[in-house]
Amino acid sequence: MMRSLLAAVALVSITLLAHAATETTSGVLPDGTPWRIDFPDNWNGTLLVGLDYAPNGGNTPTVQELLRRGYASSGVNRAVTGWSVGDSIENHVRVVEIFTERYGPPARVFVNGSSLGAHTGAAVVQARPDVFDGAVLQCGGLAGAIGLWNSKLDALFVAKTLLAPGDDRYPIIDVPDDFATNARPAWLAMLQAAQQTPEGKARIALAAAIAQLPAWSVGSKPIPAPDDYDALQEGLYDSLAGGPLPVVGQAMSSRNEINRRAGGNISWNLGVDYRKLLERVEHADVVRAMYEKAGLDLEADLDTLAAAPRIVADPDAIRWARIQVISNPLTVPVVTVNGIGDQISPVSGQQAYEAVAGSENLRQTYLRVAGHCGFNGPEVVTAVEVLQERAITGVWPDTSADALNARAATVPLSGTPRFIEYEPVPFARPFHFPRVDAKVRSAVIVRKSQQLVQLDLTPLEPPASEFSADKIDPASIRFAGAAPVDSQLKGNTLVVKFRASDLGDLEPGAGVRIPVSGAYRYGVPIDAEVVTTVR
Repeated sequence: MMRSLLAAVALVSITLLAHAATETTSGVLPDGTPWRIDFPDNWNGTLLVGLDYAPNGGNTPTVQELLRRGYASSGVNRAVTGWSVGDSIENHVRVVEIFTERYGPPARVFVNGSSLGAHTGAAVVQARPDVFDGAVLQCGGLAGAIGLWNSKLDALFVAKTLLAPGDDRYPIIDVPDDFATNARPAWLAMLQAAQQTPEGKARIALAAAIAQLPAWSVGSKPIPAPDDYDALQEGLYDSLAGGPLPVVGQAMSSRNEINRRAGGNISWNLGVDYRKLLERVEHADVVRAMYEKAGLDLEADLDTLAAAPRIVADPDAIRWARIQVISNPLTVPVVTVNGIGDQISPVSGQQAYEAVAGSENLRQTYLRVAGHCGFNGPEVVTAVEVLQERAITGVWPDTSADALNARAATVPLSGTPRFIEYEPVPFARPFHFPRVDAKVRSAVIVRKSQQLVQLDLTPLEPPASEFSADKIDPASIRFAGAAPVDSQLKGNTLVVKFRASDLGDLEPGAGVRIPVSGAYRYGVPIDAEVVTTVR
């Protein structure tokens, strides 16, 4: 592996920085992904690895400052792997292997990623803590792929249902390959026209609020006052469709790519009660104010949403996305960096990450920054230095906003530090894979001519109404590949029966592992197995 990777080296160069010489090595991985490593002669033992680094990431003032401080910096890019996070994880590991072959093993390896690089980085440190010792995750969608894209589905579903019902020009899930010339401009034009009317403004506010988009995402505009509902609505529109990087645009481009890579749809809203969802989000007061101003009946629109046909996910596509869902508390230290006005990775997603990954290993920081990413050099260098100190000493330094701003002020790069104290609201559409206990309880004779094997499926903690036994689709269940002949709900257990003859190809013996598969009605897969004796 090492020699084949090093054989891909395309260029070695030496760059003289202010206080250190840096060797730059670059090449191409077996899957065609470019990689780059910048190695300073005053190396401090830490290697940074990022998704969007090759071919030119090492040329920025921020990276050059990190190199001057002794950090080796490296990475790949997303051109080949994109949203295939599992493949990207492998490429991150390959870069570490190339580095180790050339320079020796690093004392510490950190992911240093932003946007999709941070989303990927969260999966990297979950999957490979044996290789990576920590991460700085900047402006990442840390609610996980499924939670994040469920919320984006909600925005478009609400907008289309209330503003353009049944119009195929505005796709929500099945985004065509020519989206850049058709679907995306159609969506933006429709929402721009709606923004010109009081009724349209109210419904745009509802769609954006349901998706927990920020009411301030354009830095050239002031933060709206809490009671300035017109400005708050304008900010919600900016996030959804009117700003320089609107959610609708990403909802076309990235959704199209995810569908292709996953082989189906990873999102659903079957069972979602938008009336209840509105009660849990931050800008419900803006929605009510705009509906009142427009003379619209909010309850009638919520009834319309409740009656609208729902979207169901594809179980195999959700299985594909499993690696992009955070499942466990962190075992290595992580610093997250998020702007409060990020429309692509809304800040509420940080709460979803903390709820699952949170431990003494996590420190979350927030900045008064509008738009997606947009952090300056002092802020990024400070986050890296905080993680470095934690990794070396085993103790977190002061991560209060005042302490971070003071630390960032000493970094000799342009930009005023903007760390603030902030607590995000709860993420409204969290997702974690449900666990199901699958047990063979009995084999009974129900008719003289037919022996049935009974399988009990019981959803386990944490309890959630959408993942209770009554939401399992019995017809989708397969036991050793066999389809059921009968099912019955008993409390929070679904009893499913199979013909014993359909299971006859199983080898008899103790401790046989029998696969169980299926799905909830939403499309969320059930993957379990039974360890039993087959007779």
